[in-house]
Formats: sequence, structure tokens, C-alpha cells
Amino acid sequence: MRFGEGEMALVPPMLLFNCQDDAGLAHLKVTVSALMSFSYDENYRFKACIANRLCGPGEKILADTMETCCAYAFASKAPSFCLGK
Repeated sequence: MRFGEGEMALVPPMLLFNCQDDAGLAHLKVTVSALMSFSYDENYRFKACIANRLCGPGEKILADTMETCCAYAFASKAPSFCLGK
């Protein structure tokens, strides 16, 4: 499935929520407007990375997955959910 430029910004929060469910954690607040500042490619890399990794059970597995995928997709300008905020 191919997402448009604006639609791709919706993918990271959806995947993040799925991962948080797998880890048994409450959902973080993620604003779509903040993600709109990231490119299609950055959001696509995050989607591709997180879709192929385990997110739980447990906070440690989720943290490891997020660290890996955020570094791969967003580098030093990662969204706040990548920084554990």
C-alpha cells in the first residue's frame, strides 16, 4: 500500500500505538502536525523499521525497538515520542 505525503505522517503514530499495545503500555500523546514536518522518506523508514520488529511484551523491548527505528528513520531530529517524552 502506498501512502501520500500527508497520509504518511499518520503511519508512525498508528504503529507506535500498536507497539505500545504489544508492550502493555498506555498510549503516548502524538500530534500529527508535528509529524507533518518530517519527509515522506523519514516516515516510510520508520514504518518499515518498526513493522519488522517486536515491541513487547514489556517496556524494555519497546524501548529497544524505538531507539533502533528512530535512529534509522529520523536521525538527530527525531519526534518527541522517540525521545521518551
